[in-house]
Amino acid sequence: MNKREVRQIVRGRQNGVDTSWVAEASVVVQRRIMELPEFVTAEVVGCYMAMAVEVQTTVVIEKCRSEGKAVCVPAFCPESGWYRLMRMDKDVSLVPGPLGILEPEQGEWVEIGEIDLILVPGLGFDRHGGRVGHGGGYYDRMMSGADASLCKVGMSFEFQMFDRVLMKENDVLMDIVATESRLVQ
Repeated sequence: MNKREVRQIVRGRQNGVDTSWVAEASVVVQRRIMELPEFVTAEVVGCYMAMAVEVQTTVVIEKCRSEGKAVCVPAFCPESGWYRLMRMDKDVSLVPGPLGILEPEQGEWVEIGEIDLILVPGLGFDRHGGRVGHGGGYYDRMMSGADASLCKVGMSFEFQMFDRVLMKENDVLMDIVATESRLVQ
């Protein structure tokens, strides 16, 4: 299935999703991730600030903070004109970025090579680690310089899973996809 078709199908499925279900299912997904050995040993975690119909990330962010793990989130870098990872300190103010997604108002830029595990959103995933994002290529570009030690975890609801999504040469595969029903490795 091509990316355009996946995006269209998932956006249709998202229309009927109740926000209380999103909150409950998100907690289940986050618990699965927090039990992963890769999460347990990670010292620096890349994470995203969730939009309303995405798997939420507040539980995993709080767990990172309580265990002394550094949390880095995407933020727009005016110098590069692209998104990079920025350390999100506990008391930093969050402001809407160019795409309306919250990001730290200020902080230290972190290179992808410093991240141990990154949690990645998407519109669709498959059981082979394929991912379909919103179409901007931000995460693929952000993760493209990572070495094999970076654990890439897609966070998804089961209704976003497909047998196979069409991947392109520059697309980055996930090592693990976590849903409210299962882990796919």
